[in-house]
Formats: sequence, structure tokens, C-alpha cells
Amino acid sequence: ERTKEKRVKRLLKILRYLEKESLTPYEVLTRFFPHLPDKRIRQAMAEILGQIDMLVETERAIEKVDNGIVRITAATT
Repeated sequence: ERTKEKRVKRLLKILRYLEKESLTPYEVLTRFFPHLPDKRIRQAMAEILGQIDMLVETERAIEKVDNGIVRITAATT
């Protein structure tokens, strides 16, 4: 149950970032983990991409590609 609560809190935190501005997955990563050591970037990016995928699948966020750059934004209601 605590794992589920933690996952929901993380999703909502990422969604708040995306409500303010359109971000690349890496920009989401640097906001979510601002002091992350370089050796943990891959692991953290996998987590962030999973969170973004969940937001997109539940239609709470939208992925857009502009000039080959993927940007994520919160879906409007």
C-alpha cells in the first residue's frame, strides 16, 4: 500500500511540473532529482520514463515531437 502511495505522489509531482511547462524527459529528471550523481542517471531516467508513460497512457499527459525532440506536457481537461 505504501508503494502505491509513493507511486501516486511521484506521478502527481511530475504532473505539476508538466502543468507549468512542456519538458523533455531529461528536464523532468533534473527537476525531480536535482542532486543526482551521474552514476545513477540511467536508473533514474528509467523511473522517470515509466512515470511519464503512465501519465500518457492515462491521458493525463501528452507527448509531442518537435524537430526530433520529445516534449511532454500536461493534458488539458
